Amino acid sequence: MDEFLIILSDYCLLFLPILGCIILVFIVLMVRKAIKFIDELNLTLNKVNKSIDTLDKSLEQLQVPLNTFVTISHTIDTIHAYGSKAISELIDFIVENIILIKEWLDRVLNKKKDQNEVDTIKQEDDDYVE
Repeated sequence: MDEFLIILSDYCLLFLPILGCIILVFIVLMVRKAIKFIDELNLTLNKVNKSIDTLDKSLEQLQVPLNTFVTISHTIDTIHAYGSKAISELIDFIVENIILIKEWLDRVLNKKKDQNEVDTIKQEDDDYVE
């Protein structure tokens, strides 16, 4: 067993420095790739920031027309509200005064009827005189 430990110790003295160098090379490669990744990430973030700035400028340019549309929309809503109110008040007025409206229409129609009869009589008189 002592011989085994001695042989193992000899091999460890031989292979541990080599294994340490290999691990250091891998660590250096990993750090190098990490630095490269961070640089690429920084470039990508700069491009994204430029795109966001361009988009922000475009949105600022669109804000004025959007405000106009909002103002027009509020105006249309106000007109609709007043129109609905006027129509409902007109319907309420008609319902409340239906009898008066009916009497007024009867008078107007009878007046036209009487006027037509008077015109007919005048025309007959004119025809008779000639």
